[in-house]
Amino acid sequence: GHQPCPINPTGYQWFDLTKDDPKYILEETIKAENILNQFIVEVKNEYSLQNNKICLSGFSQGCMMSINVGIISEEEFNCIVGFSGKIIDQEIKIKDKPDAPKLILKNSNIKFGRFSHF
Repeated sequence: GHQPCPINPTGYQWFDLTKDDPKYILEETIKAENILNQFIVEVKNEYSLQNNKICLSGFSQGCMMSINVGIISEEEFNCIVGFSGKIIDQEIKIKDKPDAPKLILKNSNIKFGRFSHF
């Protein structure tokens, strides 16, 4: 995450999860996705990469951000590896095409699409 976490002074978060308001969480997720997408563009430019050479990965909020960014991207990523996360926006439209990103999830509550869940 990009912002300090008040409940863990040495940690960071993408957005405040102490507020149990789905609308707030979705709004904050969209802001965080914009920041993450900008970072991905910078990395791609720095190292001359395409999305098909990038694996998105994360734990908890990082997992949630990786999933959301990965499945809504116009250009498919190589894969998404997530630990202990979920889809934040349950209304998100999952691309159903052969080259959709592979999802590898551990301890997640996701029940859709092409994925490995163990």
